[in-house]
Amino acid sequence: MRFLIVILVLVGLIVVVGCDRGATAESKPEAPSDAIPAALVLANAPANAKDVKLAKANLKPGDEVVLHGVIGGRVDPIAQNRAIITVIDPSLQTCDKMTTGNDHCKTPWDACCEDQQTIAAAAATVQVVNDKGQPLKVGLNGHKGIAPGKDVTVTGKVRSADEKNLVVDATGIYVKS
Repeated sequence: MRFLIVILVLVGLIVVVGCDRGATAESKPEAPSDAIPAALVLANAPANAKDVKLAKANLKPGDEVVLHGVIGGRVDPIAQNRAIITVIDPSLQTCDKMTTGNDHCKTPWDACCEDQQTIAAAAATVQVVNDKGQPLKVGLNGHKGIAPGKDVTVTGKVRSADEKNLVVDATGIYVKS
């Protein structure tokens, strides 16, 4: 009987310690390197911005860029758990710009009436990275006005670029009110 009680007590302790470890891991704050930089959202629009399509044609990795566009091109253009957004050229036909037939659109910013190749040709991935060059593990949606459908100007450095894809590591984002 004593042996059984000792076993039950040990199992109980293991369960309590195991549960406590899980709670500690979940409640641990994000690492400082994954905090959104205080200076990310700019008070004024940077000068000499180029729309996504125009900028995309001439960029190469390492170039500094000032990019203008709209957060959109898909239903969820802002990642939930990473500092990544999709910015599209303002010339793309999004549902909010349509005068008729927009009742089928899931969201006003998704450009669902454009074909995927057209959207890809006019889109850029914008990310905010940590000191290791990885996207921050925090979402940007709602941070100081960043939201789907917003007109933005992004400053940063081109991580990769070709005729299909453009990835920019953002150092600043201006959100037009």
